[in-house]
Amino acid sequence: ASHISCTIEMLDVNKFVEVAVIDEYQMISEPKRGSSWTRALLGVPAKEIHLTGNESGVELVKEIVEITGDELEINEYERFSELKVSDRPLMSLDMLQEGDALIAFSRKLVLQFKEKIERLFPGDQCCVVYGKLPPETRNQQSKLFNANGNNYKYLVGTDCIGMGLNLNIKRIIFDSCEKSDGRQFRYLLPTELKQISGRAGRYRTNGYVTSMGVQDHTFIKNTLPLPLEKLTEAYIFPENKKLSQLMLQNPGLKFSELLASLEFHQSSYMHKIFKMVNMEERVEIASLIDDYDLTLEERMTICLCPLDLKNSIMISYFHIWMEIFEKSENVRFEYYDQGRKKIDSYEIKYAICDLYIWLSIRFEEFVDLEYVYAQQEKCCKKITDALDGTRVYKVNRQKRRATKRKKNRNKNFMGF
Repeated sequence: ASHISCTIEMLDVNKFVEVAVIDEYQMISEPKRGSSWTRALLGVPAKEIHLTGNESGVELVKEIVEITGDELEINEYERFSELKVSDRPLMSLDMLQEGDALIAFSRKLVLQFKEKIERLFPGDQCCVVYGKLPPETRNQQSKLFNANGNNYKYLVGTDCIGMGLNLNIKRIIFDSCEKSDGRQFRYLLPTELKQISGRAGRYRTNGYVTSMGVQDHTFIKNTLPLPLEKLTEAYIFPENKKLSQLMLQNPGLKFSELLASLEFHQSSYMHKIFKMVNMEERVEIASLIDDYDLTLEERMTICLCPLDLKNSIMISYFHIWMEIFEKSENVRFEYYDQGRKKIDSYEIKYAICDLYIWLSIRFEEFVDLEYVYAQQEKCCKKITDALDGTRVYKVNRQKRRATKRKKNRNKNFMGF
């Protein structure tokens, strides 16, 4: 193919390209994922690299380019339309209009709002986007929302709508301006608020942003005009060569223990603008494979895999695969259906397929790549069908209950 599109984590830095485009480059300063953007910027073998994103990271990129000796050209673009804060909060879902996007910060809330909205507006449908949805399903939901002449008039999504989706949103409505960062609830940072709100309005059509409640509306009015804070750090993950040296210097350490200790090594060999990425998840994945008979290179690769540490089913499959992989045997994909026919069960299977694909691209022992791609396609169809059928199922169940009550009344009236 003449063009390749992939997630930042899937980027092959060994494949030469004429031009590389790295979107949302400001993520380079994100503590958990930032190292993937830094790796792309410093490692992609391209004649020309285009970085797209907001202005917060310009000075940081200038410093990086000064270190690498490359040439930097900066182009700034203005929105063709204005982004305005609505005069008042929405207060009630009854006030929703076609083209509105409601933002909620959990999958559970997104699906609950979808159900409520479709009950409030019979005949109209609501699209959803959230992080655990497969990319294919997210794109399909986006197309339904963007299309003219259908019944998909509303959208409910998490903050994932702020990246990677092209949406014709007229108004962004925050259910809340507080979100969990994994440890506590906090108000959105200015950059997060701007990233999400900026999805409202297209080309020369103004966009609007508001909230459900008064307090959040005040927060939006006060925060949206604030300038973006300049980024000062780029996160990195240590090179394999450096990890190998540290392992030789510390022969008594397990690999997971070495990763956990990296914060004590970083200052001696890193430039001041680079900072070690948050290692918590990498350390935990490394600890899962400490007792397997793997090479250091295999450990260094596997600790970067997209393993959801909160998903016990995925972890079980991961261990099954590692037990086979350490013997250098072919790892086949065998998925044991949990018997549940709900959206979350298909999302889990899709994520497990994703993990297998990630490993298959890197290790030849994972031999069922094409089969797993096909399984992912089936998952996407099941999830799409489930999303389309959610409201129908609820209505049908209510009809069955009403019919049953009517039969019971007739039964009692007739004396049976």
